[in-house]
Amino acid sequence: MTATPTDAAASGGPTGDRTTAPVPVPVGAGDTVLRPLGPTERWYWLADQVSPYNGLARVRVRGDLTADDIAAALTELQRRHPLLRAAVRADAKGRPVFVAVPGRAAELRTGPLTDLDGQWVEELQERESCRPLDLARGPAFRAVLLSTPDGLTHDLLLVVSHVVVDASSLVSLLRECVTAVAADGRGREAERTVLPPVEELIPRAHRTYRPAELLRTARSMVREQRRIKERAPVRIVGGERVPFAERRSGLVHRSVPAAALDALLAESRRQGTTVHGALGAALVRAAAEHADDLFAPEDRPGPDGSMRITLGSPVDLRARLEPRVAPEEVGAFVSMLRTNVDHRPEREFWETARSITTDMRERREQSEDFCMLHISRWVVPRADKGVLKLLEAAEASNPQNLALSNFGRVDFPERDGPLRFSEVQLAASLGASCYLGAVVVTAHDTANLNLNYLRRAISPETAVAVADRWHRLVMERCEAAGAGGDGAAAARA
Repeated sequence: MTATPTDAAASGGPTGDRTTAPVPVPVGAGDTVLRPLGPTERWYWLADQVSPYNGLARVRVRGDLTADDIAAALTELQRRHPLLRAAVRADAKGRPVFVAVPGRAAELRTGPLTDLDGQWVEELQERESCRPLDLARGPAFRAVLLSTPDGLTHDLLLVVSHVVVDASSLVSLLRECVTAVAADGRGREAERTVLPPVEELIPRAHRTYRPAELLRTARSMVREQRRIKERAPVRIVGGERVPFAERRSGLVHRSVPAAALDALLAESRRQGTTVHGALGAALVRAAAEHADDLFAPEDRPGPDGSMRITLGSPVDLRARLEPRVAPEEVGAFVSMLRTNVDHRPEREFWETARSITTDMRERREQSEDFCMLHISRWVVPRADKGVLKLLEAAEASNPQNLALSNFGRVDFPERDGPLRFSEVQLAASLGASCYLGAVVVTAHDTANLNLNYLRRAISPETAVAVADRWHRLVMERCEAAGAGGDGAAAARA
């Protein structure tokens, strides 16, 4: 969840702090290069140079489980996936490449599990989301195992760099890890190959070297500029401008019973929209109702209470690539669509939800998700030069720092042998430019709503208030659709 390279391309110039980014480690004489990073991967890597940009996952495990079991499972993950036994280093021209580090095991931290309700939130917020992965040393992931004194209840946390993972592969890795604990779950799957970057898998009908696609990309950029000129969207600024190198994420967790979300799904269909549209409408309204704490004075609603807010929505491209990419393949195969949402206090909720769904559908029909990838080829530098200026330029021109990632119902087993699994969670380090990033995932009997926020810019009290309002709006729609529930809340701000 960060600004895109197109923001940097559109900016008239950078502003902000001028601290120095880390110097990349060069490729050694004995290093085996797997492949260069693609443009999107380079963008994630550049952003990670100054602020951690990782995917975070958690699952509750019940049963007899030890640190040795998890260590063996992590080794199995590395055997299956070459990018999990790789580092990112710079070639002779300073361009980042994946190099093999086959002898480097993933870090595994262990600790006591003393709070069954909220400790995982505290662990992710205070210890994991703010701690970068050493991509130059590798590997690009680590794990945490928290266990009760009797050794029968555990929280397993995975932290994986967005350079090598998106939400689909993050869930898959979490599932693979817990099902590889048993000895008979290891060694059976063949080692996977290193796939090309997403830009090289775009369908031929959408390749940039085709005149029609070049024209489509140009028209996409013109359309977006016209939309902005009609009425410029506002961006979240919070109470403090935090230097990139000091940006860290906070987390507030809320939940909705899966049965209630199923009712919301049915009602969304009746209303001509989707659950994503409903969740987005609720999130935009929650942000607008806390405008005094989130937006600059000149951007706050006028007398009529209206404002335009840009909502970013990651789009999974795996099923549309050539060849198709399976969910369990490690890699970042996503793009971002932006929707300019017009908020008015009197606007009917479902009208807002439909506007989000319609806008996203039209943008997909115009191939704007592929256009974003094409543009990254042109604007993301091939080497680590001026990363801070690039990020500053992106933030200065980026109208979107509110994002919603809704991954729907994920396929996760309830048990594997004697082990039982529940409470699957996804969250994120926000990276350099996102201020509020909501992540929704449904597994087993619960939909989990996790609101990540930029600490210092947004106070814990404001983050909790926005999360509470977002959750309440969602629950109101669920109950109106015919399903109730407690919507249990657990927050660590």
